[in-house]
Formats: sequence, C-alpha cells, structure tokens
Amino acid sequence: MSDDPESFERLHHRRQYLLGPREAERAPASFARKGFKHLYLAHHPDLSVSLAEGELLSVAVLGEILDPLEPTRSNSDIARALADNCSSETEIIERTEHLGGRWVLLIAGPDRTVLLQDCSGFRTAAFTRTSEGTWCASDTSLLAEELGLPVAEEVTELVRCQYYARDTWLPFHVTAIRDCRQLVANHLLDLDQASMERYWPRRPRAVMDIKTASERAAKYLRGMVNAAAARSPLSVSMTAGKDSRIIFAATRDVSADCFYYTTYRPGENYRIHADTRIPGMMLKHFGLKHNVINASAPLPSWLQRVYRANTTISSLNREGLTNAWWEHLPANSWRTTGHQGADNLFQHLNVPAADHLGALLPIWNSNNLARQVTQDWLEEASSKAREYDHALSDLFYSEFRLSRWAAHHQAQYDLAIESFGPHNCRALLEAMQSVPIEERVSGRLYEEVVRQLWPQLLDWPINPESKLEFLIRKLKRTRIGNFYSFKVRKRNIDNHHIAGKPVARTAGDAS
Repeated sequence: MSDDPESFERLHHRRQYLLGPREAERAPASFARKGFKHLYLAHHPDLSVSLAEGELLSVAVLGEILDPLEPTRSNSDIARALADNCSSETEIIERTEHLGGRWVLLIAGPDRTVLLQDCSGFRTAAFTRTSEGTWCASDTSLLAEELGLPVAEEVTELVRCQYYARDTWLPFHVTAIRDCRQLVANHLLDLDQASMERYWPRRPRAVMDIKTASERAAKYLRGMVNAAAARSPLSVSMTAGKDSRIIFAATRDVSADCFYYTTYRPGENYRIHADTRIPGMMLKHFGLKHNVINASAPLPSWLQRVYRANTTISSLNREGLTNAWWEHLPANSWRTTGHQGADNLFQHLNVPAADHLGALLPIWNSNNLARQVTQDWLEEASSKAREYDHALSDLFYSEFRLSRWAAHHQAQYDLAIESFGPHNCRALLEAMQSVPIEERVSGRLYEEVVRQLWPQLLDWPINPESKLEFLIRKLKRTRIGNFYSFKVRKRNIDNHHIAGKPVARTAGDAS
C-alpha cells in the first residue's frame, strides 16, 4: 500500500463501527451497511459481523467471540446459539461469562435494545444522545464526524497535564468529544435511553482453594488460545515477565504454529536484557524460533496520517509499536496481549478513599473533572464491592485501566493487527480472583497455573534483576531519580493528538 486515497480509505477506521437511528451519512465509503431491528449499522469490512434472529431475541456479534470449551465454534455459531436458547438479556449475560475474545453484542428484546461488551471492554463503545436517538461507535471520532460534535475543552485541559506526557488514560466514562461517554467494563448500554447500567458484580465472589482455581484457570486459558488459533495465526509477545510466561504456557498445544517475538527500542542492550535473553533461551530449548523486532522505526507518513485519523486521541509514543506490528508480524495474525495478567490478577492495591486514588494518580487530584468522576465512581463501586465481597481494586483496574488505557491502545493498533487477550473471560478472571489475596500477590497462583499448562517453563527465572537494574530502581527513589524522571516527562510532553491535532501546552503545563 502507498500514500493514495484508496490506501487511506482501506485502512481508515479499520475494524470499527457506527450504529445509529438512521443510515450514516459520513461514515467511510468502505464501510458495509446493515440493518439491526430499528437501528442502522455501518462497519469496516475487516470487522466481523454475525446476525441471528431468535423467537424472543435478536442478536448481533461485532468482532471476535470465542468459546474456550468448544474452540471450533464460529462467531455465527455463537450468535445463533444465543438467539435460539436465550429469552432475556440476563440469560445472555450468564451464557457469555465463559466466552472470550474482543466483541460487542447487540441484543434486541421485546422491551429494549442493549449493547454488551466483552468482560474487559476491549471492543470499545462510545455513545451519545441526540434528538434522533442514541448513537454508538467504536470511537468518538466517528460520532464527531457523523454528528459534527466538537472537542470537549475541559478534557483537553486534562490531556494537557503532565501525567499525559507518558500515556493516554481518561477516567471512567470521560471522552474527548463533547456530550459523548465511553462504555466501560462491567456495564451494559441501554440503546433506547443512552444510559450505562452496571451488571457486575452480580453475585458474591467465588471462593476456591488454589488447586481448584489454578486448574480451572488453566482450562480456560488453554481453551481460549486454542479457540483463537482455530481462527487465525497467533503472534505471541515474549518477555521475562509473568504475563508473557502464562500466555506462552497456554500456547503449548499450538506452539509450532505461533510467531514468537520480542520488541526493543534504541538504547536498550537487548542482547543481554532479560526480556530478550530469557525468552530466547526458552524458545531455543523447545526448538521454536525467537523473532527480535526493532520497534523504533517511525510510521511512514501516509500510514501516520491514517493512524492519527482513526481515533480521537492518538498516542504518538505508540506509533513505533504500530509500525512494528505492521511491518514485522505475520499478515492476518492476532497479537496476544497480557494486560489482564500479572497487573490485574496479582495486583493488590487497597483503594479506601478518593484521596488515595489521588495519591495513585496525582494529576486526577488536581483536575476537577477527573476528581469528580472518580469520586462518583468510588461511592457507587464501593457499595457493590462490599455487597458482593469483591476487591475494589479489581473493579478499579477493569473499569479504569483495562477498558480505557488497554482498550484504547488496542483500538489504535487495529490499523495494523487484531488484538487478543487470552485472559479476557469472566469465568477465568473469577477463578483467578477466588483465592486469598496473599496467593495472588506472592505469585503462587500464577506458578500453579503455569505448572498446569507447561511445567518446564518454571525452570527459567521470572523478571530476574541485574545489578544495574537494582541500582536504577534504587536511584529512582532518590531526588536525582525524581529529577531525571521529570526531565524525561517534560521532554516527551507533546505526545498526543486530539482530533488529529497536536495538544498545545504552555510552559506552565509542563511543570
């Protein structure tokens, strides 16, 4: 492909969709058009869409939905089974708890029409209400283009802050387009009322011993990877960390067909770095190829133009990775992600008050919009966590981090590749979160899951720390380290575009 209108149109809003009360007038010309009951759907041809009509419910699957218990089932098979065997949206919620992938479901019943996401919200859904009705899209840029909506200046102020010099992470349902909100994990969207409703947690937290939990988690992880491999070749990211190891273990049955790789950037002595060295040793031992990819090359100018047009907020520091996926990963493969591994399943933050959240994310404490949204969430989520004995930190991680930060990056990478999170399954996460917090924090649960899947992988160390890395970690706790970290953030301060334009900052913003 090259810098021409046809190439731009082919990749513009790749794997995205727009849903509304009338036919879209400004969606890309490449989008396919379909009707769903009283709604009109426009979608990129690379986004799979499966429709099914049942006696009581109509169902549409947008994206890839996987069954780890029956790995050969297709999107159409699952859509048909849900439409034929379910009589309510509640029943569909129950029947999708063991399913994984990256998808949204449209469910039309006798009383209302709703949209349900995969359990982490990786297939994104933003929405707004107009006099015509509810509009919903995979990204707010499609809503802004169709409805002529402006950028929300109060959100631009938040993105100007120093915190966003490093990454993009808008809180909870906040978006950069005025009058638009983002659907987040554990909630569904009432498409008739344009209202977001919490549906999880809906029962007390399961309690299991570590043997039962690890066996159940291993079964779902293995099944999820096998189901994905039945659809597409897998590109598996490899490091020395926990997320990587548990996903590598889950690929044992299909390892001969996987593309295993590690990325590096300039300035990293990747030949001796643990994230390259340890995966290389493991893969060599099992006769598998280790592909080491330079992720520093910039996107070609024509592809950069598409990248910055595909999402309302585009992260410039992700352009190198996007180019690496585009240039080096096998065409039509799915790239595994580990966002729900160690960070979620083994993190143990205690979140007792909004002031504590402010300490974790200082910029939110100083921004009125972010602080108010977070306080409102904390009040509502805390009561649910107490009622059902769930860790508030798990809700915070899934509803703020996974469905906003991780999902946004996957949406940006859609230009180059489909993303697949093997952990993205309610039944799997429920099993992992069923053991005492000490077992999660210590890593014992993780080791037991790997032992169930591929025990030899425990022969290699996880995240070993060299003497240099030890000194750097100690240095970061000093004033010198804090000063260095600040200088890095200040140097990278202009690293986002909103609606295709750089975020302007003043000298005060960078301080």
